[in-house]
Amino acid sequence: IKKEAQNKTLKKNTKKKNKDEISNYVLDIYGIISKIGNCISIINQSKGFIRRRPSIKQLDDNDQMTITGYYMYHYDVVIHKLSTIRDLSYKLINITCKLGLNDKYCNWENLKKKKNQIPVVGIMNLQQLYYKLLEQIEEERNRSTHSGEINLTFLNELDIFVSASQTIRIYNIPLLKEWEP
Repeated sequence: IKKEAQNKTLKKNTKKKNKDEISNYVLDIYGIISKIGNCISIINQSKGFIRRRPSIKQLDDNDQMTITGYYMYHYDVVIHKLSTIRDLSYKLINITCKLGLNDKYCNWENLKKKKNQIPVVGIMNLQQLYYKLLEQIEEERNRSTHSGEINLTFLNELDIFVSASQTIRIYNIPLLKEWEP
């Protein structure tokens, strides 16, 4: 009887443990998908800010902001969030395929090493495509994050134009007034 009671307790604990593992598995996946959704939302917000570019008055009201700075900030947000989505997709594969990689080592190189453990071939093909598409963006993100560089040469021309326009307006230059945007 004692042994039977122990077996029942063991089975009950095993069921509880399995239920907890499944709950944690589902919560981990949900957490990553939610974070991806948040990144997409922030990207869409940044795109909206870029489309609704600020007026010169709004830039004048903020002494530290130039049109170049405005666009560079929002561009920087977008490239960082795209990179974050990529990293989160690696974690999602790690969890769903139960690869056992530590978050710190959950990267493209380590996923490739474990591709034989990934049951759906298309996942790695999709990741390879995503990796290639984001390669240049990742380089820009790294330059921005590690070197403080954002290279958007077309914005330099725009900043010069806006600065000239502000000068025309501030100093009320009559000959050029008609060219003000």
